[in-house]
Amino acid sequence: MNRSDTHTISFKNMFVESIHIFKRNLYELLSLATIPFMTFSLLYLYIGESTIESLQQVPPGVVIILGILFFITNVFIFPIIIYMVQEDQLGKSITAKMSFTAIKGKFGGLFFALTAYTGIMMFLGLMSVFIYTMIESYTLLISLVSIFLSIFMLKLLIDLLFYQQSMVLKDQKTIQSFAYSRNTAKKFWWKVFHSYFLLDICSFLALNLLFSFLMPLENHLIISILQGFFQGIVSVYIQVFVTLMFIKINAQDE
Repeated sequence: MNRSDTHTISFKNMFVESIHIFKRNLYELLSLATIPFMTFSLLYLYIGESTIESLQQVPPGVVIILGILFFITNVFIFPIIIYMVQEDQLGKSITAKMSFTAIKGKFGGLFFALTAYTGIMMFLGLMSVFIYTMIESYTLLISLVSIFLSIFMLKLLIDLLFYQQSMVLKDQKTIQSFAYSRNTAKKFWWKVFHSYFLLDICSFLALNLLFSFLMPLENHLIISILQGFFQGIVSVYIQVFVTLMFIKINAQDE
């Protein structure tokens, strides 16, 4: 039995339904959250207040470890979650191991897609930094270019939001997944934009509220571990939410 209500693509509906999916697959999803948990714990432990000075003091070995964990999370963990959400919506019970086996042939393409996606975003980010730091006079033209670049990055973020789902669930190749994601998002672009950023805002507020309760502990190691734990769970939940949104949008065409 298909659990997804294909007629309800709203933030409230998807938010609540994503919680139900998380509860039905609690053990598996918490296990998969281990890698994001480790990643965020290291980030909070070494970066602290996210100042330029703290970033410069991060040991090279830690940067390498963070990079490896980042790729493991995005190439293996998130795609496994994506497939699990689809099976959950079909009324099937599936483990992370079963999900891994079902999509193991796609990990190579996911790696190259992530590399391309990361490269594009890093290039645009470096352009933004160049505009703000390398040009001495802040003219109207520079301001307009900055605004245009910010809008372009925002649109690109939404257009490519579903590239992993496109590869895992629709068997798209590396480059084709970007086009498929864009076409999917285009069907309900403003609703996708609204839902995704409203989710980000809710996640930001919830995490900061939780972090405020941790401050009295006055133990940086414990605080970093707990922050990483909560951040890891939120990152997994966001992936569940985005995948559910992708499934609902595509169900409109079926």
